[in-house]
Amino acid sequence: MSDTLDTPTAEIPDLMSDKVLDRFRDVPCNPDSAFIYDFMGQRSHVDFNGHWTGKGGTQKPMPVGNWEWIPVLWAATAAKDSGRDRFTMLECGAGWGPWIMAGYGAARQLGISQIAIVGVEAERQKYEFILRHFADNGVTTDQGRAVHGIVAADTGIALFPVATDPSLQWGLKTLGVVGTDRAKLLDDIRAKPVPGRSGFYTVAKYPGEYNLVDAYSLPDLMGDHDLIDMIHFDIQGAEGEVIAAAIDEMNRRVRGIFVGTHSGEIEALLRALMPGHDWLCVKDKPQPRGPDGVLRDGTQVWLNRRFL
Repeated sequence: MSDTLDTPTAEIPDLMSDKVLDRFRDVPCNPDSAFIYDFMGQRSHVDFNGHWTGKGGTQKPMPVGNWEWIPVLWAATAAKDSGRDRFTMLECGAGWGPWIMAGYGAARQLGISQIAIVGVEAERQKYEFILRHFADNGVTTDQGRAVHGIVAADTGIALFPVATDPSLQWGLKTLGVVGTDRAKLLDDIRAKPVPGRSGFYTVAKYPGEYNLVDAYSLPDLMGDHDLIDMIHFDIQGAEGEVIAAAIDEMNRRVRGIFVGTHSGEIEALLRALMPGHDWLCVKDKPQPRGPDGVLRDGTQVWLNRRFL
């Protein structure tokens, strides 16, 4: 299946395309071998990604044709052109927060003075990576917020795996369901506390340890921001239910979203849901299958017509 668009193709390049790169410039950096740099000079510690061993001190080129970068850069330019002098972005399933940091760098380069970025990550060590990433790039406490927890349809609690090597383990998923009654949730899943480690559990038939974390709905995470310029979703199969549950609030307060999709059913749900709420699809790439036969993440990008 080719990219699916709900509007004539000719309309799309004028809204979102590689043309957005014309608004930005490469920023030379003084490389440190402990970091990888993006084209704007934002830096990410090599510890964050196990595939970066031996690659420290390099700077990546401007990302032509990259449909994770394009929506973020577009959102920053839209914020600039609106005259608000404010840029706000959420990253759900953030890892170390690469996409909110891309948005932060783009907003700074455009001269936006008020920046608010929020990264949500359930794996405890990766949550700590976000805090390090903020510090490494000079993000102040009034600009950056890191949230330890999962993004869910409803507020509650859930068990989430503890990574043995957070730099190499991606795609971790919530175990069981989100609940509100701690005792019932733990009993239903037969979780046993890890001696001497408060909040950590083992579960019969499942290896490793699990951390009891808070679950946040999207409105929880939006807080009192009147407009979110971009939300980046990579939440391992929960994206459909999270977006569907929050769509009314998104209609009021979200300019655009990038969604990493994790099943054909979720892709179909979003194609059915979003146009009926006056959202425009500018990118729809179904899950591709890699050379190893494993499905990779699909891509959907949607813009709220109320803010175009």
